[in-house]
Amino acid sequence: EVYHSHTHGVPFDEIHIPDNCRFSIIDTNYNVVYFSDNNNFNTFDSKEARAEVIEASITGTGTSLRFSTFAQKEYLYFAKKYPQFYIRTSTPYQFESIEAAYHKYRYQY
Repeated sequence: EVYHSHTHGVPFDEIHIPDNCRFSIIDTNYNVVYFSDNNNFNTFDSKEARAEVIEASITGTGTSLRFSTFAQKEYLYFAKKYPQFYIRTSTPYQFESIEAAYHKYRYQY
């Protein structure tokens, strides 16, 4: 969605995403050049290369689950490599346990 919108001329700051999601644009030197949470961009560490971005640089995509000190909650991060930059998305991680007695196909969920 983000890349498709951008390639069709939509500026990053006008791309609509769900309220609980964030995205950042990271250049090929691992500098954050855009962060969708504009209110907190100044506190974002733009020099920090994250595991999901490094994995994406090697395989094309990468994921990581970690606690965000920035947002004070656990996030699931996903990064994808594009020719000119990486797009990294993050969403709060919510784990819900399903009891096997109530749902025999738990592994498929």
